[in-house]
Amino acid sequence: MTPQPLPVMLGLTARVATIGLAVFVVTTALLMLLTPDAAGRWQNWASLVVLTAAAALSVTGMPDRLPASTAWIVASLCVIASLQSFWEEADGAGSYAPWYLRAITEVCAWLILRGRPVQAWVAGVVASGLLVATDTGELGTAVRQFANLIAVLILVYALGRAARAIAALRDEQRIRVERDEAREVAVATRRTELGVIRSRADPLLRRIASGRALSASVRHEAESLEAELRDLLRGRRLAEEPLVAVVRDARTRGLDVVLLDDRNLPLTDAEGESVRQWAAARLGSSHGPGVTIRLSDSGVTLVSGDAREPDELALT
Repeated sequence: MTPQPLPVMLGLTARVATIGLAVFVVTTALLMLLTPDAAGRWQNWASLVVLTAAAALSVTGMPDRLPASTAWIVASLCVIASLQSFWEEADGAGSYAPWYLRAITEVCAWLILRGRPVQAWVAGVVASGLLVATDTGELGTAVRQFANLIAVLILVYALGRAARAIAALRDEQRIRVERDEAREVAVATRRTELGVIRSRADPLLRRIASGRALSASVRHEAESLEAELRDLLRGRRLAEEPLVAVVRDARTRGLDVVLLDDRNLPLTDAEGESVRQWAAARLGSSHGPGVTIRLSDSGVTLVSGDAREPDELALT
């Protein structure tokens, strides 16, 4: 079984992704506005728009795995937004990551969650590298972003294993339930068949058990009953009306009729009715002395002692 994407196993729907995108946009905008002098530079607004587009693309098509081409577009937008480092004051300022780097890290986390860790690491490495290269931030700031991505990667891996284990347990439980239901149906079917056999055999068995002498008619009735019970066991789907009545009449006329159900494929009600009517019509005009009606995967075949070639009805 092909493993499902992690968002599917975690139940992350498109609605959840939309809510997450809205939260991302609001928090990123607040971080930018709270940064001193950030609102007065057009580069910050441009980066906010670019990161919003990247975040929107990163959650498209939830919960399926993100296409590789879309993931590369998201990574490229993150790299474009990281060019903001060239316009920041190169004072090595801060032990705190600038607002756009935090936003890029969040988008990269979404890429990892959507099954695209390579694109996430490319965007994260480039963004952090530009931060250090332009002296906009300290090396420790970049290292912390790497640590965040590693933590996300480990978390996604752990969640994936847990989700797959849960899915496997659910599949096992479903198979067990289906197996138990099939067993119950089989038991109920056997009980029904035994009930039919008992209802047919009990009267005759009681007459035999009474100890009275068996007349020719009772012996003939016993032979007919034996044949009918044999039909129920060997020709289950054939041993139904209207064929049963025709078989009984043929045996009364002295024909040796054998019903065989060797079909492994399912048989619809319409197909079964058609097969039994076809066999009943052919058997009614047969003069024996022996007739075998066999149901197989390809159709039904009637072999009669008074015919040179078998008669066949194909089933599609």
